[in-house]
Amino acid sequence: MELNLKAWMLLAAIAILASGCLDVGQQKLQPSQAATAIPSASGEAAAILQTESEEDASIELNSLVYERMVEAGIEDALVDVSKERVLIGFVLPLELSKENAVAFAMGVAAGFHPEAESIVIQLAGDNGAVVEEYETTPPKIAATSGENGSFEKLLQESKVSAG
Repeated sequence: MELNLKAWMLLAAIAILASGCLDVGQQKLQPSQAATAIPSASGEAAAILQTESEEDASIELNSLVYERMVEAGIEDALVDVSKERVLIGFVLPLELSKENAVAFAMGVAAGFHPEAESIVIQLAGDNGAVVEEYETTPPKIAATSGENGSFEKLLQESKVSAG
């Protein structure tokens, strides 16, 4: 059941990203909704990256990703979106499990920027120092969204460091 929750968190992040919903608790998300949300979200990021200067696009995408993190209860996240990479760093909120928070962050990053070469998620301690880091790619994240057990494997494979 816990693995299913991780998969649903990833799907929910992608669906929330595309729909702009502010209250996840009132949404009943279906896998088909998440599948149709991915092109919509990636179209938004691709359009922003193609039509604006790199600096303006980065600022706009940083703001959009940050807003989604706040909506999930992850406040004061460090977000850096570039053409090559999405970096999201945060202190883990007490009410969220590490796996669910990382799944959500990966889903948001991959949903906004599926063309990125890498997705980096950093968990920081209370002092701000990185204690765990995960690095993966949007296709690997998308491949885990419907498979039971594959997200846990992705976490193990993408873990770069532990404090």
